[in-house]
Amino acid sequence: AGPRRPRPPAHRRRDVLAYAEKAAHAWAATLALDGIDVVVEGESERRRLALKPPDWKMLALGDTDIALAELALRLDGHVLTLIAGADEDQCSWGLQFTSADDATELALALKVLRASTDRGGGMADFMFERAPDRFARPKPLE
Repeated sequence: AGPRRPRPPAHRRRDVLAYAEKAAHAWAATLALDGIDVVVEGESERRRLALKPPDWKMLALGDTDIALAELALRLDGHVLTLIAGADEDQCSWGLQFTSADDATELALALKVLRASTDRGGGMADFMFERAPDRFARPKPLE
């Protein structure tokens, strides 16, 4: 798979983790307070993506409600695909962003929010079946 890159020094890892934590919190707060307008692949109108109160365990995409526990994520550059359900009952929505960084940060925030809904000590909620997440490696810089 190629040579392994050396790990950054400890102080740099702390900076990266602190940035990731701030970004995840900012996205979560935005989703909880106002939501964001997103472009869904194959649709002409934008939809509102937001967390649903009072327990913040559901994500609303327009008129569609998705339980965070059943949400799988696929990240491919600037497209973040949300997948609900498994097998033949699966629904998916490709959210297009102008920046791959925005798509990556939202994916991180949704993973953190999904983890916060877990009541089974690391086991997924038994009421939901979820497809595995998939995050493609970015293309190498030239």
